[in-house]
Amino acid sequence: ITVSICNVTTRPPSVDCILNGHKKAVTGCDWSAANDLMVSCSLDATLRLWDVRSRSCLRTVRDQMGVELLACLFQPANNNMVIAGNSRGMVQVLNVSTGIYARGGSTKLGGRVLSLACDASGQLLWAGNDKGIIMSFIFDLETGRL
Repeated sequence: ITVSICNVTTRPPSVDCILNGHKKAVTGCDWSAANDLMVSCSLDATLRLWDVRSRSCLRTVRDQMGVELLACLFQPANNNMVIAGNSRGMVQVLNVSTGIYARGGSTKLGGRVLSLACDASGQLLWAGNDKGIIMSFIFDLETGRL
């Protein structure tokens, strides 16, 4: 399964880069603040960190529960952290430099986590699920604790 990055400003639009690696459908992606890295998540229960310029996968991390990942998001105030949501309602914070999930950075929302959003400061996180619930969390920028 591939992630295609397209340039829609050219006429006609063109594919700039194809990233290969996921084994099942890609369900989410996000760009780092500098637009040099991308994170993607998949039904194969993995989160992948990509260097878009070199078209390489820098890190692959499995979901803590081994279930489908449905949403992912770079922490806007600290792009060293990525937030992921899975099909069993778990919201989890990952340090992408180490590949380790943050202590205290996981919480259960219930349902299937379908969407994630942060405010510009990165201190507030919202997670939405398939049951119509949107829950807010205070995000500790230093530790990744929710």
